[in-house]
Amino acid sequence: MDTVSISIVVINIVVSLLFSLGSAPILVWMERRIAGFVQDRLGPNRCNIGGVRLGGLIQSFADMIKLVFKEDFRPDAIKEKRFFTIAPVIVFACAYLTYMVIPLADDLVIGDRKFIMQGLPFDLGILWFLAFAGLSVYGIIIGGWASSNKYSLLGGLRAAAQVISYEAAMGLSLISILIVYGSIHLGDMVRYQGELIFGFIPAWGIVLQPVAAILFIITSFAETNRAPFDIAEGESEIVGGFHTEYSAMRFGLFFVGEYVAMSAASALIVTLFFGGYQIP
Repeated sequence: MDTVSISIVVINIVVSLLFSLGSAPILVWMERRIAGFVQDRLGPNRCNIGGVRLGGLIQSFADMIKLVFKEDFRPDAIKEKRFFTIAPVIVFACAYLTYMVIPLADDLVIGDRKFIMQGLPFDLGILWFLAFAGLSVYGIIIGGWASSNKYSLLGGLRAAAQVISYEAAMGLSLISILIVYGSIHLGDMVRYQGELIFGFIPAWGIVLQPVAAILFIITSFAETNRAPFDIAEGESEIVGGFHTEYSAMRFGLFFVGEYVAMSAASALIVTLFFGGYQIP
């Protein structure tokens, strides 16, 4: 690879990293502020830099720093220490890798060479996303089992049951959209949506396959364990679910991985059904 190729690959990886990881503290802040508004309370509003509070936004970054320097406590009852350690890594890595096939822009043509503007420049597209979205549940199951805690194990089993239940519906919703686009490559799908129907309606996926769009959005909530599909954690009934025994950055990887998965799912929804990087 020459200097130009390496530079483009590095830029794509860095941009994907910034979009995926950078969205986590923003999403946490939005969730806390919206929850505070709904529950008639202020939410995060104290943490500041130089007296500037920025509406409590800095609280999310302070929490991330706290997790990095917090004591990494591991109960003595845990026997499978290797699996206990690797479980959050699996969840985070799978969440991040799903984001790497999201097209950031149209293919870049320099001379007679074409560069795919993705973190990982290959054509597996939607198959890559489905593979790693399904693989991430193994991290949850392993973490729940290796914790030697009945509540953690119950949370891991719930996660497995949820994935089996909703991935079938997600796959069926994608089949219809793949028939329309005629390709599994996400870049081809976005370019297809750049066309117009009747000369003025964007050929977005939600216009062509509205039922598939609704099903995919609902199953994306289930895949990322968000309410009302948060039975894998079940904080109100099983202590804390699969991550009950985790602390410090091990818990942080579970936590950030969940929000990166949310960001990746949102990016895929936009890519498949709302025109991707196309502007009407």
